Amino acid sequence: TPRDLEILSTVCDSIMGKTVCAFGDAAATPPLSTLTRFRDEYEYHVREKGCWRRVAKTFEEAKSKAGAVQPAAAT
Repeated sequence: TPRDLEILSTVCDSIMGKTVCAFGDAAATPPLSTLTRFRDEYEYHVREKGCWRRVAKTFEEAKSKAGAVQPAAAT
């Protein structure tokens, strides 16, 4: 829900720079970074209940397709 995105952002902000252990920042950085850079995609997923690129209808299908992608060979 939109509230979940707000909570996630608030929790990450509450952790960043406020823990004795560096793992706090390390755990909060990825979700906070993606929320900042791809907020519109998060909001689309919440609003439309699906992927904006229409890559897959379910998470399992998306994982299956992602596993099928092979990295390009180095030249």
